[in-house]
Amino acid sequence: MASQGLSSNDEVKLNGDVQTETPEEIVDGVKSSKKNKRKKKGGQGDKADQTLLEKKTGAENLEIATTEGATSTEQSAEQPVIYMEELRKAMQIMKLQPRPPRTSEEALEKRFDFWSTQPVPKLDENVTSNEPIELNLPNDQIRQEAYTLPDGFVWDTMDLEDAKVLKELYTLLNENYVEDDDCLFRFDYPPEFLKWALKPPGWKLDWHCGVRVAKNRKLVGFISAIPASVGIHDRQVEIVEINFLCVHKKLRSKRVAPVLIREITRRVNLNGIFQAVYTAGVVLPKPITTCRYWHRSLNPKKLIETKFSHLTRNMTLQRTIKLYKLPMQPKCNLLRPLTKADIPGACELLGAYLQKFKLRPEFSCDDFEHWFLPRTDIIDSFVVEKDGKITDMISYYTLPSTVVNNPVHKSIKAAYAFYNVATTMSLQDLILDALVLAKNSGFDVFNALDLMDNKQFLENLKFGVGDGNLQYYLYNWRCPSGFKIGMVCGKEEDGVVDMVMEGNGEVDKAVSPPPQVLILDIGSQYSKLIDRKVRDLNIYSEIVPITTTVEEITESRAKAIIMSGGPNSVYAEDAPVYDKRIFTLGLPILGICYGMHVINKEFGGSVAKLDAREDGEYIVDVESRSRLFRGLDRKQSVLLTHGDSVSRVGDGLVPIGSSGDIITAIANESLNIYGLQFHPEVDLTPGGRTMLKNFLCDIANIPPTYTIRSREAQCIEYIQDSVKNNKVLMLLSGGVDSTVCTALLKKALREDQIIAVHVDNGFLRKNESDAVELSLANFGLKILVVRAANVFYVGTTNIPLDPQNPAKAVPSTTTSKQLSFVSEPEEKRKIIGDVFMHVAESVISSLNLNPEEVLLGQGTLRPDLIESASHLVSGKADTIKTHHNDSGLVRKLRDLGRVVEPLKDFHKDEVRTLGRDLGLLPELVDRHPFPGPGLAIRVLCALEPYMESDFAETQVLVRLIVEYHSMVQKSHALLNRVDSVCNEDEKKKLMSISSRQHLRSTLLPIRSVGVQGDKRSYSYVSAISCDGTPDWGDLMFLARVIPKVCHSVNRICYLFGDVAKEPITEITPTLLTPDVLTTLRECDNLAHTVLHESGCTKKISQMPVVLIPIHFERGPLNRNPSCQRSVVLRPFVTNDFMTGTPAIPGRHIPVEVVNKMCQKIENVPGISRVLYDLTSKPPGTTEWE
Repeated sequence: MASQGLSSNDEVKLNGDVQTETPEEIVDGVKSSKKNKRKKKGGQGDKADQTLLEKKTGAENLEIATTEGATSTEQSAEQPVIYMEELRKAMQIMKLQPRPPRTSEEALEKRFDFWSTQPVPKLDENVTSNEPIELNLPNDQIRQEAYTLPDGFVWDTMDLEDAKVLKELYTLLNENYVEDDDCLFRFDYPPEFLKWALKPPGWKLDWHCGVRVAKNRKLVGFISAIPASVGIHDRQVEIVEINFLCVHKKLRSKRVAPVLIREITRRVNLNGIFQAVYTAGVVLPKPITTCRYWHRSLNPKKLIETKFSHLTRNMTLQRTIKLYKLPMQPKCNLLRPLTKADIPGACELLGAYLQKFKLRPEFSCDDFEHWFLPRTDIIDSFVVEKDGKITDMISYYTLPSTVVNNPVHKSIKAAYAFYNVATTMSLQDLILDALVLAKNSGFDVFNALDLMDNKQFLENLKFGVGDGNLQYYLYNWRCPSGFKIGMVCGKEEDGVVDMVMEGNGEVDKAVSPPPQVLILDIGSQYSKLIDRKVRDLNIYSEIVPITTTVEEITESRAKAIIMSGGPNSVYAEDAPVYDKRIFTLGLPILGICYGMHVINKEFGGSVAKLDAREDGEYIVDVESRSRLFRGLDRKQSVLLTHGDSVSRVGDGLVPIGSSGDIITAIANESLNIYGLQFHPEVDLTPGGRTMLKNFLCDIANIPPTYTIRSREAQCIEYIQDSVKNNKVLMLLSGGVDSTVCTALLKKALREDQIIAVHVDNGFLRKNESDAVELSLANFGLKILVVRAANVFYVGTTNIPLDPQNPAKAVPSTTTSKQLSFVSEPEEKRKIIGDVFMHVAESVISSLNLNPEEVLLGQGTLRPDLIESASHLVSGKADTIKTHHNDSGLVRKLRDLGRVVEPLKDFHKDEVRTLGRDLGLLPELVDRHPFPGPGLAIRVLCALEPYMESDFAETQVLVRLIVEYHSMVQKSHALLNRVDSVCNEDEKKKLMSISSRQHLRSTLLPIRSVGVQGDKRSYSYVSAISCDGTPDWGDLMFLARVIPKVCHSVNRICYLFGDVAKEPITEITPTLLTPDVLTTLRECDNLAHTVLHESGCTKKISQMPVVLIPIHFERGPLNRNPSCQRSVVLRPFVTNDFMTGTPAIPGRHIPVEVVNKMCQKIENVPGISRVLYDLTSKPPGTTEWE
C-alpha cells in the first residue's frame, strides 16, 4: 500500500534464476562512458574529469564524475574543460542512446531480450484466460543460498524496529530514491511512514533486504516485498508487492540492483509465493492497465514559488489563489476521523465497493486497521456513520517532498488519495471535504490516480493532469488487460509534475476557520492543555481572555464555551471580571475548577474556603446517568487541585459528582451547563477525554471535523517569517528541546544563518559538555562551545526592592548578590537567565556580528511559559517558578521581536514526536530532560532552617497521620483535623497502614516549590521512615493524604535506612560552591548510571537528583555542627510535564534498581541519607526549585 514500483529497467524473477546482465539491468537505462583521465596541473596527480555525456546521463554515473569522497563544492571548484570535438561526440551518442519506452507503440518497436525469458505476457499477446503462467516450484527446487554480490558488498536483513537501521534506510531513500527530472524535488520518506508502508500484517523480516559495504557497513541498497491478498477477476491470489528498490547513486554501475531483485525473488519463493504486483512509469511486457496521476493545488502560492507549478498566460497569483480557494469547513457535518470501533463496518463497506473492480485488494480487519487507522502525518481516514452503520469513507496518506535549493521553502507536503467510498453523497462532495480537511491540516497539494471511480471528480474539482503514465504489472500471471482497477499500488511518479493552472478572478482575504469552542482563560496552569485536548478530539478551539464579551462570543460563532480554572477565589477583591450575560446565550458551558465556582455563584450558590484542600489524585463518585459521564464507571480517578469548594449548590443545579462530603460536579442538564471541580484535561484524570468528548460531541453536538495543521510546517513557516535574512544565535544545551529546535532551524534556514552555541555554565552533569559536543557533531551540527562557569558563579541580576509592590519603591530595583551567594530559588533562576543573555551578547560581539541582525533562538516549551506566568500564555496565571528562558531580559528581547521560539506551543511529548518526524536519533529524542539552569536548581541552597510559626504543629499533624492507629487510641487533640478532611474509606486505610508497620514522619526545615490550586507554594517537606521493608503502595497513599490535611506540606519523601528517631531543626549551610556541586554531580552520575545499566531509562520520563541541606542521625545532645547533606531521588512519569506521578518501585522501576542507586549514593563522602520523592504533580512540581 502506498508502495513504490519498479523502474523501467528493473527485472523481477519470482521462480528460478535470472539470466546474466542485460541492458535492462542498468539503472536508468544508460551505461557510463569510459573515464577520461587527464594529468592535473601542479603535480596534483590524476583526477577523473567529467564529460558532458556523463553530466547528461545523470546521477548513476556520479562515481565516474568525481573522485571518491569529493563534495559538490569540490566539484564546482574546478570545472573540467569541454572540448568542441568531445561535445559533438557526446551529442551524437545521446541522440543514438535509446530511452525507455513510454507508450505501447514505442514498446512494440523495442526488443525485450530479458523479459522474453520471464513468465509475463508478451506485449502483442491476446490474453483471455485468468491463471498463473508457470506452476509453483517445491522448495527443494528453489535456490537455498543467497545470490553472490559484487566484491566488497554483503547482504543484511533490515530490522526496522531498530531505530538506527530505520534511520539508515530513511537516509538512503531520501538521498538516492525518486527525484524529479529538474532536480527540484526529492521524496522525503519519514521513518514512521516507512514502518507503515513496509510492515503490514504478515510482513516478513527477511523480505526487507539490504546491501551494505563490507568494510564500513554503510547501507547502499534496499528492496522489499510486502504480502497482499488480491482479487484478480474471479480468483483470490496471495501475492507480494515489490517496493522501494533503491541503490546508492554512486554505486549503480556496480550491478547491485539486479542482484537485489534476484535475492528478494528467492526469499519470496521460499515462502511459497510466486506472483507479484509492481508498477513502473515505462512500458514493459505487459501492463494490465495504465493510469495517471492528477494534482490539485491547495497552496498555490507556495507551489508556484517552488516551481512545482507555474502560472499560465494571463493569470495572476491572486487569480490563481482564488481559483483554488476551498470552503473553510467540510460540507458533511457527520464526517469524523475513523476510530478502532469503526473498523469492522468500514472494512465491510470498502470490501463491498471494491468487488466491482477486476484487480482489487482483499482486506481483513487486521489489514484494514493497519492501513487506515489514522496515524499523525502518515494516514488520515474519515467516515460517516448513520444509524450505527458506516456509510461513507475517505482516506489519504502523507508523503512530503524536499524542495532542493530553494531559499524560502524546504518541503512540499503532499496528500495522496487512498481509498474512498461514497453511498449517501456524491463522490465529488466527499472528495471536496477531503480537500478541505487536507488544506486545514497544512497540505500543499492533493494527488490522486485516475483509477477506481476517481474520474468522476478530477476535472470538476480542478485537478490538473500529470505528464506521465503509471503502468500496473502482474508477474507470473496472465489475465485480460485494459480494465478499471481498484488497487492503489503505485510509485508516486518518475518526476514531480508541472501543473498548469487556469482561471480568472480576484482573490478574497484569507479567513481562519471559526472556532467551534471558546476557552475562557481565568489563569489556569492547564488552559493550554484544555485547548490541546479539544483539538485532539478534532474540534477547533481558541483560548480567549475571561473578559471576552457576549458580542465577541456571538461574532465568533462558537458552539460551546469552556471556562478554565484559576488561582483566585470568586469572592476575592481582585477576582477576574467576566460578562455575566454568557449564561443567557443558550450555549453549552463547561466550567472547570474555578469555572465551576463561577457557574455555581451565578446560579445563586455559594463557595467557601474549607479545611479540605485537595491537591493530587483522588477517587470521586460520578453520576453515570448524566450525559457528561456517559460510558464511564461510577468511580473515577481524577486530579483535584483546589482550596475553595461548593458549599451550597445554586438554584437549578444538581450535584452529579462527589468526593466524600465535597461536591465535585454540578449540572443543569436542560440548559447544557456543567461544572467539574477536577481537571478533565490532564492525564491524571484518565476518563477526562471521554468527559470532554461527551460534552463537545454529544451535548454541544459539534462534529469532529477539524484536523490539526502539521506542527512541523507551522514551525518552519514561523521561523522563516521571524528570521527572514537575519541570523539566529541558538543556545544549545544538548537536551531534547534545544536539539529539536536546532533541527527545525537547520531545516528552515541556510546553514550560514545559524550560530549554534553550547554554554558550559558550570552546572552541568558529569562530562556533560563533552558528550553534548560529540552527539551534536554526529548530528552534523557545528557548535561553538563557551566555557563560562566563572561568569555564572559571579553573575547578578536586578531584583525589586519590594517584591510585593515593585513599582512603589524608588528606586524600584537593586543589584542582587552574586549567584554563588544566593539561596532564593527565584533569584537563582533569574540570574542564570540574565547571564545566559549576557553570554549570548558576548558571543555576538566576539564574532563581529551586528546585534540588530542576530536573533536569539530558544527551545522554550509551553509549560515553561505557563509556570513563569508569561503573557504569551495567560494574563491571569500565577507564577509557579521563573524559567531561565523566560527571565526579565528574555521578555524584553521577546517584546522587541528578537527571540525565536518555534516550540513555545509544544509540550514535551509533542517535542519528542516532532523530533522523530525530523529524523533525530532516539538517543537524542528520548533523552531525559535537563533544566537549563542545570544542577543550580537541584541544590536546595539555605543558610538557616526554614521554620515558620506553624512548624511544630505541622510536625505533630503529619506524625498523627502516619501513626494514625496509635493516635486514635490516645484520642489526640488534633484528630479532628484529620477526621474533618478524610472520608471513611481514607480513615480505614490509615488505620490499616499504621497498624501493620511502625512508620515515622519527620518534618524537614526546608522548603520546595509546588503548585496548589493553580498557585505557587513554597512549603515544607515531610520524610517518612519505617522499621522494615517499605510498602510502596501504602507510602503513595500517605503522600496523597498528608498534603490534603496539611496545606503547608507540598512534598512527601521516603527516607531509606533506619527509622529517623530525632527531629530535624538544623541544616547544613549550603550555597552553589564547587564542593557542593561536585558532590551532587557525582551522586547524579551514580544514580543515572545504575538506571541506564538496568535498562530502565525509558521506563520513566525524568529523574532529577536533588541535594538537600539535611544531616540525619544528629541527636539533641550532639554538639557537632550539621555538616553533611542528603540526596533525593525523583523518578517521574508523565506525558506532558504539566501533571505526573512518581515512578513507583516495583511497578515502573524494579525495587532492586532503586536499592542499588541508594547504596551507591550512600558511599559518596558527605552524604547522610538518601530519600525517594513520593509526590505527584500537583502538589509538587517536577523539580524541587
